[in-house]
Amino acid sequence: MQNLPYLCPRSTLRPYSLFAIHYQLFISFPLFTTLNWLLYFSLKLRNREERRKRPDTGWLVVFFAASFVLYLCHFLYFSGVENNATQMLYFVCNLSVYPLFRFWMLRLTGRPIGAEAWLLLPALLLPTARMLCIRLGLTAVAEAIYTAERLAFAALVVYVVVRGLLLLRRYRIELDDCFTDDRSSQLRPLNILLWLFAATAVLSMLLNIFGREWFKGKTIVIVPALLMSMLLWWLGFTTSRLPESPEQTERKILRKSTARQTTATPLLPALERLMFEERPYLNPQLTVIDVAQMLGTNRTYISQLMRDELHTTFADYINLQRVQYAKRLLQSADAASDHEAVQNAIALAGFPSESTFYRIFKQQTGLSPLQYRRRKQA
Repeated sequence: MQNLPYLCPRSTLRPYSLFAIHYQLFISFPLFTTLNWLLYFSLKLRNREERRKRPDTGWLVVFFAASFVLYLCHFLYFSGVENNATQMLYFVCNLSVYPLFRFWMLRLTGRPIGAEAWLLLPALLLPTARMLCIRLGLTAVAEAIYTAERLAFAALVVYVVVRGLLLLRRYRIELDDCFTDDRSSQLRPLNILLWLFAATAVLSMLLNIFGREWFKGKTIVIVPALLMSMLLWWLGFTTSRLPESPEQTERKILRKSTARQTTATPLLPALERLMFEERPYLNPQLTVIDVAQMLGTNRTYISQLMRDELHTTFADYINLQRVQYAKRLLQSADAASDHEAVQNAIALAGFPSESTFYRIFKQQTGLSPLQYRRRKQA
């Protein structure tokens, strides 16, 4: 464990040495990575349209701001600069980043944050209590609080990772119940990201058994610095490309709608008639909210119909309609060649991309489009 009381500012590196330059460069990577994403999301937050599209951006700014301060404290520590203020700030941010990441996930998925605000209590109470004990000369109590900070950090990591995986699993189902353009697949990197966060946090806790002092001035500190830099860059990149939530899409559509109708028509026959007569599935950006508007109901009833009566998701149901339409196109004798028939099916069947068309068609038929056409013409 590090020495309790805190140290005064000092330097452990020989000035102007080649090792000192490389050392300072590598330990600054996480700092500048978090600064990059902090500036990126701060600029997006200033755009009103972006705020409406991604209301979770504000929590991303707070998360990357806390991460930036955390790695600034790391940089100062491994540069040999240490004092009471940077030590306390380090532990406040260290205990805050995972709760803030959790708050961002809750906001992303449309859940309330208030019920989990208690996650910030360790960050608010423990470092303050430890600083107070040090000033009062209660060294033994300060050491106990230091241990409590490490245990609290481990507990926060486990909580955020486990609850985060469950939350994203539910959110992917919600996206499949609402969209047909593979938006849920864009969340898959977040699952991997959560596990990497957990692995990195476990590694950090194991390294902390030796104490941060053991790594100061040594080349091995480059390894965690590079690992965290790559992880933080991937986090920012992934979060910048996430889809809109169903709630945001619904609000956008309803703002454009002049009236919202209601109907007493049984939903399943009305849905089947809509698919047969108007073929809304030919729209690659079709959402459950669009279909609900056409039927004069809301997305909750459509999602319940899919789940309870058809035993499928909205995305799977629409893709089934698209595959049936693509089969008719592939069997058509109008195309001059097999290649032209496949291209017509890709262009006209409503799939959002060529790769999605091939993947869904193979899933539902067990054949590639070309194999299906040739078998039907044989």
